[in-house]
Amino acid sequence: DAIAAGDAETVKQEAHAFKGGLGTCFAIAAFETALKLEMIGEQGDLSEAQTTFDTLQAQFQSLRQKLDQLIGS
Repeated sequence: DAIAAGDAETVKQEAHAFKGGLGTCFAIAAFETALKLEMIGEQGDLSEAQTTFDTLQAQFQSLRQKLDQLIGS
């Protein structure tokens, strides 16, 4: 929603919070993507924000599937 609204500060804040949680779970690729999204928000140029967010969503979905497999086994 923040990307669509052009709200760079919220993009930055939300990506920062999500990045911290990912770092704790050792999800390095998603952590780095969240960091990139945070930097995009900090710089205020959201031209790559949606693509980066889509990548982060895919990485998070993959992480969820792996965690579900781990918990289920």
